[in-house]
Amino acid sequence: MLRRKNKQLDTAVDDQLAALVGEKKTKSRPRWLWACLGAGVLLLGGAGYYFLWYEAPGEVAVTYREYTVEQGDITVGSTESSSISLSRETVTFPVSSVVEEVYVKAGSYVDAGDPLMKLSWEQIETGLASYELELEQAGLDLEQAKLQQETGLLSAQQAYETSQQAGELAEINEALSLAELELSLQTAQLSLQSALSDYDEYLRQYQEDYFQLSSYSDALSSATSSRDTASSSLSSYQEQVSSYLAALNTTYTGGATYNDYSQLEEAIAAVSAYYQAVLADPETYANEDADLISATLANLQSYSEQLSSLSDAASSAQAAYEAADATYEAFADTYENTYGTLGYETGYYANLANLQNQIDRAALSLAQTEVSKETDTTAAQQQSESSETESSIAGAELELTEMQLQQQVDAAQAAYDALEAEIEEIKASIGDDGMIYAPCSGMVSNVLLEVGDSFEVYYDQDTESVVPQSLAVITDISDIYVPITISEEDILDVSIGQDASVTMTAFEGQTFEAEVDSISVESSRSGAATVSYTVNVRYKGTNTQQMFEGMSAEVTLIQWQVQDVLYVNTQCVTNVNGRATVLVRGEDGQPVEREVTTGFSDGRYVEITSGLSLGETVLVESAVQQ
Repeated sequence: MLRRKNKQLDTAVDDQLAALVGEKKTKSRPRWLWACLGAGVLLLGGAGYYFLWYEAPGEVAVTYREYTVEQGDITVGSTESSSISLSRETVTFPVSSVVEEVYVKAGSYVDAGDPLMKLSWEQIETGLASYELELEQAGLDLEQAKLQQETGLLSAQQAYETSQQAGELAEINEALSLAELELSLQTAQLSLQSALSDYDEYLRQYQEDYFQLSSYSDALSSATSSRDTASSSLSSYQEQVSSYLAALNTTYTGGATYNDYSQLEEAIAAVSAYYQAVLADPETYANEDADLISATLANLQSYSEQLSSLSDAASSAQAAYEAADATYEAFADTYENTYGTLGYETGYYANLANLQNQIDRAALSLAQTEVSKETDTTAAQQQSESSETESSIAGAELELTEMQLQQQVDAAQAAYDALEAEIEEIKASIGDDGMIYAPCSGMVSNVLLEVGDSFEVYYDQDTESVVPQSLAVITDISDIYVPITISEEDILDVSIGQDASVTMTAFEGQTFEAEVDSISVESSRSGAATVSYTVNVRYKGTNTQQMFEGMSAEVTLIQWQVQDVLYVNTQCVTNVNGRATVLVRGEDGQPVEREVTTGFSDGRYVEITSGLSLGETVLVESAVQQ
């Protein structure tokens, strides 16, 4: 898998050389250039050391830099910068409905199982009912195919048997066969005419009943309007009478005050008594105008008569309304029992479908009878010497008919079974409250419908499946991958399933385990002489962090790795004649040399297998001239 065993170690050396000369490592720079730079740096360093410390020595102060023994992983691999990509989950629904509520927006974060939106359960039930009607129709098609198979096979078998006997009984059977076929034809014609007549009669009766129902409904509406008008007129006139009574001269009523139309008769009696008194004793009531009192009394009596008339009219209108309502309700009950619920005539359509089915069967029978008559007549007229040939032909036709009719039945059965399975799957996939829940955790990238939107889902006869409605799109944080670009020099070191680690700017201090998921077989050229390939690195396990599309990430393709080991900076270890030592602080505070055993190294850190403990401090000597 790896072309150069010490490639990562060489890379680490390159990094250190680049740091010394103040340049950043790039993959396109040749290794011999780094070697030359490294040699130059060493020569310059040696010369400087000689001139500074030997040619002009001064007082040297020894200081120590401290490093801590740590525990963790040491990894050798190639690192690439990129950004993460998230898989997207489209939320769909397989039944027509209306959006009642939407709980999320584009950019909302959801956990798996959170509600996204609420659909109309009433509309869902209606959609399911339409599927059931589709299934019922498929069942009718299946039954019709079976009926066609039965009648077709019967007809073909009869033709075959007739052809076998044609040679011996051609002349005798000719007249009989013609008579029988003619009778069958007439019977089929009569059956078809009867079915058509029944169909037309049913339509006529339905139209008559529907017209009658409409007329009763119009009559009820008219009676309702008349009742409301009469009631309104009565109420308005009652208010007018009440106002007149309230303004009535109390002198005429003996000081009494009347404020409501129900006191009209009392007011008439009082004014009439006062008027009689004025007429009987004009001297005592010399200041009263008898004519004016008489006019007031006439007005009150007129009000009384009009109130009585309006009240009678309101009562008559109410009675007419009740009669119209009773007539309408009685006929509406009969109508619903015959044709189904108003607005959705289930009984009507079922009866109509049944009558249409009878017509189809009668037409099919007539067509089959006509074909049979023609075939059998021709067979009866043939010569006896051709009976063997015709028998063979009839046998072949029988087999072909059996095969074709069976194919039709099989196709109808397959369509019915597929639709039935689809409906059962749909029923199992939806709840009973119209709620749509998030199938995964992630960010809502798009909400495709708003409150009040309706959508139609249909069953595709060509694909024999339901075409669902897309509701929303969610990024799936449990399925994250990082596309990186690998040069042709390094692509041979990469393989499917290779371990990788990912760090992200947004999640400082965390490392995510990953692996190589796919490698592009087609190159992408970024320059005239540079060839690279796209490698997709996918996170392992199920991610629960809230991540966004395009977050920065660094991917390390692991070539060698040791895990959970003690390690220190490579500067802490001195190797002389195969003996590795470090400096630690003694009991007197002075540096003490200690021998250690080293293991794996990535060029920056080295594994300590013995000699040191986690958390110990290791010293590195640093001499400074004073």
